[in-house]
Amino acid sequence: MIFNCSAVGNFQSKIPYFSASKTGSTAVFRIKQRSAKFGVIIQGIEDNPTIVPEPKPTLPVLKAAQAKSVASIKKVDDLEIELAAARAEMHTDIDAVADLIEEEVPTVESATGGNKADILTIGYDVQDEEPAGPREPKKPERFSVTAGDNEGELDWTCDRDGAARMMESETTETPDIAGSWKKNTPTTKSSGTIPGLPSGKRVYTRLRGIGTNGPGPWSDVISKIVP
Repeated sequence: MIFNCSAVGNFQSKIPYFSASKTGSTAVFRIKQRSAKFGVIIQGIEDNPTIVPEPKPTLPVLKAAQAKSVASIKKVDDLEIELAAARAEMHTDIDAVADLIEEEVPTVESATGGNKADILTIGYDVQDEEPAGPREPKKPERFSVTAGDNEGELDWTCDRDGAARMMESETTETPDIAGSWKKNTPTTKSSGTIPGLPSGKRVYTRLRGIGTNGPGPWSDVISKIVP
């Protein structure tokens, strides 16, 4: 309850709002909340000169600082819109390359006669011989989860096994409760976005591939705070 960052003589402000630190959360929406609150305080000082007759810092100083911070927030908003579009384009472009690389496999196998050393020289990985017929997808590799571009979103990516026709993710806040896992919309891509998550909460995510012979094993569970 007591502001611990400034004191004049024996006086300490008892305004609860200022019990928070200056840095606070780095999430943009929290910064916008703080900015709105600062605006209310500055306006309140200006509208009530009988309560605070001589503001220190002065109103011009407060207003100038607030205007500068609002402009900075807008700049971040504009950049985040550009970043979201760039990230979407990045995922689309890398998936397009992956499809082309996969399309090239029969040509490489034909040209090399299936020679393992030649295939490795080209840069492809060589898998051990698989049993005839369809198989379950393997456990997803290089599975990672990051904060999404918007509130309530998480992004994931992985190396998709060749037997996986779709990737399916599940999320929960209580991983120890089996029935708490919520299925998300499957995708044919090796990356995706999970929307509609509780902002500010820790969410646990897992991933598996689904092939013509059924689903494969789940990935390791990854926890992340939702922005």
